[in-house]
Amino acid sequence: GETVNVVEFKPKGLVFETSASLSMSYSNCEVEDTESPQIAVVDDAYQILYYLPSAQSESSQTVIGQVEHVTNYAVAW
Repeated sequence: GETVNVVEFKPKGLVFETSASLSMSYSNCEVEDTESPQIAVVDDAYQILYYLPSAQSESSQTVIGQVEHVTNYAVAW
C-alpha cells in the first residue's frame, strides 16, 4: 500500500484566532537531496490542493509551516 505522512485535523473549517506552527516529520520518506519537502493542504483522497510556505530542517528531517485553519495537511514535494 501507499504510505503518506498526513495530519487530519477535525472539525474541518475551524479557523485559529492566531496562526499555529505545524511541524511534520519526513524521516520515513525517500526524499532526494534535490527535493524540498513542504506542507500541503490535501483533500480526503490526499490530493494536493495547495502548498503552505514551509521551512525544511534537514538535520531533524522535518518541515514546518504556519497553519490558519483546521483541515488535512501532508508532507509533499
